[in-house]
Amino acid sequence: MRPSPTLFLLLLPTLLAIAIVKSMQYGASAPNRSLAVNLPLLSGIEGKFQAEVPETLSHSVDHPTRSAPQQKSPLDYPSFNSDQFDQQLQRYRQYLAEQGRPDILIVGSSRAAMGVDPLALQRGLFIRGYPQLKIFNFGINGATAQVVDLLLREILTPDQLPNLILWADGVRAFNAGRPDFTYGKMVTSPGYRQLAVAPPKPLQAAPSPQNCLETSSGYVASQVAPRPLTALWLSVLLNPQFVTNPSCSHWSQSLELLTYNSIRASQEDLKSLERLGFYPVSERFNPHIYYRKYPRVAGIYDGDYQDFNLWGEQMEATARIVRFVRQQQIPLIYVNLPLTRDYMDGARSTYEREFRQFIQELARTEGFIFRDLNRPPLVRNEYFLDPSHLNRFGAYAVAADLAQDTTLPWPRLMKPETPIGQRPLPWALALSQLHRGFKLIKL
Repeated sequence: MRPSPTLFLLLLPTLLAIAIVKSMQYGASAPNRSLAVNLPLLSGIEGKFQAEVPETLSHSVDHPTRSAPQQKSPLDYPSFNSDQFDQQLQRYRQYLAEQGRPDILIVGSSRAAMGVDPLALQRGLFIRGYPQLKIFNFGINGATAQVVDLLLREILTPDQLPNLILWADGVRAFNAGRPDFTYGKMVTSPGYRQLAVAPPKPLQAAPSPQNCLETSSGYVASQVAPRPLTALWLSVLLNPQFVTNPSCSHWSQSLELLTYNSIRASQEDLKSLERLGFYPVSERFNPHIYYRKYPRVAGIYDGDYQDFNLWGEQMEATARIVRFVRQQQIPLIYVNLPLTRDYMDGARSTYEREFRQFIQELARTEGFIFRDLNRPPLVRNEYFLDPSHLNRFGAYAVAADLAQDTTLPWPRLMKPETPIGQRPLPWALALSQLHRGFKLIKL
């Protein structure tokens, strides 16, 4: 019995997808094809992604503040009196052993750890012609300028420093008027005392996953689900790891992935992002619900802005950072992360303006780059977990915005390639595979 035209039209996208992948696999063995990276190239943040993510709240008498999750684990280096920092340091040491030092290191407080998606930034830069950039997010709960200074100048060794530092945070990290509890705990810790004996070294490298779908589809699932099936196909089909890895020839796995209209990310998918230091959280900020659970604290009473002062120990730490990266010839980009309009009341808006003028002048005189992302459209409530912390959708939007900035000095490992959208595909071979598919349908 001949198939109906309706059945033919339904199967046409799948056959075309198979043909494209086959043609790309055929061309992957050609010389000078620089596509060996482990990331999906096209994805977005359409639709709602739902997953149960444990919440960690660091309550204060002034304002409840979200922070990146903390968990205990065996460490082979003395603690710095911060479970979350110890975990981040462990992850970074593992990363150094497996990948080498990163091209871009993201630093800052929990706002950075939750607010800049390293894989989204890597993907966005790849599309612009920057292949294989390695990016790690070393955000630290409660980090101030002093904590960032401690990390870069004392804890990490010169061979563990990146080619570029992306410092993402906000005015609260520079306020010298409030007590710096995180820094105080770290400099009195066993880990800090151990630095005088031996700094933390990279861990032993772990074997890389052999199955392409472990490294690609898991992130596709967590990043785009649920979303239109066509976009999901493109996310997988244009993933060079899927195309070039011999272990990706198992069509049963790939076709199973391609036939899902929506995919719900699991906790395991989210854990894969945490290996890069990033804490993806899917909950969206709804003021009507949030303020039933937490009190609305006016900026004038917010302890993060207590005795507001930009000229003090945090300014001195910033000056040390700027001098240090200049000596190491490492470009520094400071990114002022978004805040909700609901959060920016009169007092906080005044502090924000003062800080913006302060950091702009400092960047001009000291030779680093300042980017202000506290602006529309990045201040939408759906991009936030709470009034001041981005969720994973906001983190993706921030990374995409940065990747599109052509004025930033992104590291060049080689001459930028032709952007992905302009690369020709061997369509003749694709059509040949499609023709073979039509024959299969008639059978």
